[in-house]
Amino acid sequence: MTAASARNLPMYQKPSDVRRKRVKPEGKNSQLMIRLQPPGAEPMAPPEEAVPDTSNCTLPIVPPVPEQPMDTPRIVEAAKGYEHIATRPATPQEMETAVELFNEKPKNGIQYLLENHIVSGDPKSTVNFLLTAKGISRHAIGEYLGGRGEAEKCLDALAMTMDFRGRPFDECIRVFFREFFPPGEAAIIYRMMIRFGARFVECNEGIFKAEDVPCVLAYATLMLNTDLHSKSIKTKMTKDQFIRNLRGADGGHDINRAFLEELYDRVTLKEIEMADDNEYRGGRPAGTRWRPDVIKLLTEGAQFKKHGRRGNPHPRWIWVSADMLHVCYGKSRNSTSHDSIPVRGITEVLKGMQTAVFHRVDVEDRNRIEGRCLSLDATHNTDGDGRTLDLEASSEMERKRWFDALRFLVKGYLTD
Repeated sequence: MTAASARNLPMYQKPSDVRRKRVKPEGKNSQLMIRLQPPGAEPMAPPEEAVPDTSNCTLPIVPPVPEQPMDTPRIVEAAKGYEHIATRPATPQEMETAVELFNEKPKNGIQYLLENHIVSGDPKSTVNFLLTAKGISRHAIGEYLGGRGEAEKCLDALAMTMDFRGRPFDECIRVFFREFFPPGEAAIIYRMMIRFGARFVECNEGIFKAEDVPCVLAYATLMLNTDLHSKSIKTKMTKDQFIRNLRGADGGHDINRAFLEELYDRVTLKEIEMADDNEYRGGRPAGTRWRPDVIKLLTEGAQFKKHGRRGNPHPRWIWVSADMLHVCYGKSRNSTSHDSIPVRGITEVLKGMQTAVFHRVDVEDRNRIEGRCLSLDATHNTDGDGRTLDLEASSEMERKRWFDALRFLVKGYLTD
C-alpha cells in the first residue's frame, strides 16, 4: 500500500495496523468472518462530514470478452532444487496417497509429489494438482496457499490462471476464492488480496489510478460482505458509510461513486460465499487413512443439546452403534434405555437450523447458536419414521467435526 493511500484510508489499514475482532470465534477453521477497526474507533462508524459527491468521476468501462489464455509478463519461479525435474504420470495409488498426505498436512503432500516426480518445481505444475486432484480438501488448499515461500509462488500461479477482464468486481472475488477456503487470519487474507489485486490490474489496466486500489477495495468488500450477511451483526453498514470509508482510496482520489454503489448493491443481493471448509472435490476425502479417526469419533460419541418439538433443549449423548447401522441418543453413553434412528433412514445431514424444530428458537438465540447446530433428516424415508434429530454442539468446531463424520456415515463412505 502506498503512503498516500494509507494516509487516506483510516478505516482500511493493513491488518498489522489494526485491531482484529473474530465474529466466529472458534478458530481458523471457522467460516470467514472478519471485521477490522482502527484502535479506539467504533466499528465502521462514519465520520461526521458529508459524503463527497463523486458522481462526476469517470471510470473506464471494460467490455466483456470471451475467456481465453492470457499472456503475462510476470514470471513465477520454480521451487529451489526442483527447477529441472522431469515429471511422469502418477499411478492412481500414488495420487491417492499424495492427496491423503496433503489433506493431513499440505506441505507433506507437496513434498511427496516432488520427490516422486509427479509435479515439477514449476508452481504451475503444483497448481494443476491443486485444481484437479479428486478428494482434495478445499480447506487444505487454502491453508497451503496462505503460507510463505513456495506457497506464495503457487498463489501467484493460481491467480494467473484467472481471467478478470470485463467481470464485475465482486464476481472477480468470487472467482478467486472458488477453489479454496481461505484461512481466517486477517493478515493471510490481506496477502491473498494483494495477489488478487495484482492480477486484477493486469487484466484491467487503467481502471484505477493507483495499482493498490483493487487490493484495498477487495479487502473492504469482504468486510462489507461479512457486515451485511452475518446474523450476529445487527446494525448493518449503509451504502454511504461504505463509500465514505473508501474516500481517497485511489491515490488520494475518490473511486467512482456509481461503481461503489453498484458494488454495494450486488453484495447486498448476493453474498460472497467461500468454498465450504467441509467440501472435498468429488464429494469425499481421498483414500481411507482418515476412516479410523472418524469411526472412533462416532462410536465414542459426544454430548449435545437435543432440541425437540416441545419443552427446552436437554443434554443427550449421541453416538453411532459399532456396526454403523444406528445413530443412538440417550442420557449417557452407557444408558441401557436409549432411542435410535437407522442410518439407512437418514436422507441428509443439515447444517444450521433448517428444520421445523429449530423454528421454535427465538431470533436472539438463533443468532447466538446457529453456527453450532445440525440436524439428521429422516422425514422423507419410510425407514426413518418421519422425524429429525436436531442437535446443538458445544462449539462450531465440534459441529464441523460431527457434520463431516455424520455426512460420511450417511453417504456410506465409512463402509464402502
